[in-house]
Amino acid sequence: MALAEKRVAVGRLSGAAAWFFIGSSFCVGAPVFCKEGPRWEVLESRTQELYRQGDFAKAAEAAQESLQVAEEAFGPDHPNVVISLNNLAEIRKAQGDYAEAERLYKRSVSLVGKIFDPAHAHVSVITLNNLGTLYALQGKYEEAEPLFEQSLLLWEEIRGSDAPEVATYLNNLAEVYRARGKSKEAEAGYLRSLWMREKFYGENHPQVAVVLNNLVLLYRDMGKYEDAEVKGRRALSIRQAVLGGDHPLVAQTMHNLGTIYELEIRVDEAEALYRDALSIQEKTLGKEHPEYGVTLCSLAGLCGSQGKQEEAERLFQESIAILSQRLGAAHPFSEMARKNYGSFLQSIGRTRNTQDQEKSGGN
Repeated sequence: MALAEKRVAVGRLSGAAAWFFIGSSFCVGAPVFCKEGPRWEVLESRTQELYRQGDFAKAAEAAQESLQVAEEAFGPDHPNVVISLNNLAEIRKAQGDYAEAERLYKRSVSLVGKIFDPAHAHVSVITLNNLGTLYALQGKYEEAEPLFEQSLLLWEEIRGSDAPEVATYLNNLAEVYRARGKSKEAEAGYLRSLWMREKFYGENHPQVAVVLNNLVLLYRDMGKYEDAEVKGRRALSIRQAVLGGDHPLVAQTMHNLGTIYELEIRVDEAEALYRDALSIQEKTLGKEHPEYGVTLCSLAGLCGSQGKQEEAERLFQESIAILSQRLGAAHPFSEMARKNYGSFLQSIGRTRNTQDQEKSGGN
């Protein structure tokens, strides 16, 4: 890999508190609103199950129907509409449709302020956190950071500093700290979140893997490749065991671990992980998803360093097109992809110039 290049990699913002689960349905205790309650609850349960399986297309269909039922049965300003809006937004975010997710989240936040009293402060915290995750994914870290800080502070006031959900807000705030170069603050947040999740959920829980995956990126950025590899292997093992081999989160960890192997000059292992990740992402997310574009960019850089110039150029161009279209040209991922492509083209130019000079001198 050229020294000027830096691999784009994908962290994971926690979703443990992102969903409003049916067990907390606001229909409970309010039978006057619940004529369509059972149907709505079935749709929400199906939505969440499909989301956990990584079938985002079918989950979106169920979530859209759930939102329609909620609006028609309960009215546009009912708490159940907030639930359906939030959950549909989570799916759109997972699909990489950030513009639609933002519209849904903002409507949800607006409704929360309108219909909830202080006794439901936890709902406000969850919606703030979810909007923060979206801003972070869009590279709007300055906008995300205060939302996460506020979410963490409010949740500690509501439930206490040792509540399991605190680990979610710690992880998300740490992810923004990492993106903004605040390595010490990020590490402290990640490690506290990891400790809490291992304590509450066990060492092999998917939420533990979320923090491990993010520590891979932090330790990579800090140059601690051995620590990053250990965390990456553990995260991958957990996700494969719990989620199965063809899940988007498995692909995400494969990609991030591949960036470590590449830095360790283990190019064959890195390439295998990148290609396996692409195969999973194409199947589960589609070829227009930002995470597919990120993995293409990494594979392009690796191909370039191996002298596979035609494949590298094709992959770079495809990656930049996807990231620019889905995230915008100003997103950090798009900018990094263009920078890496520029470094690749410059290296080809230097090589060709050198060869031309040698041939000219030889004549």
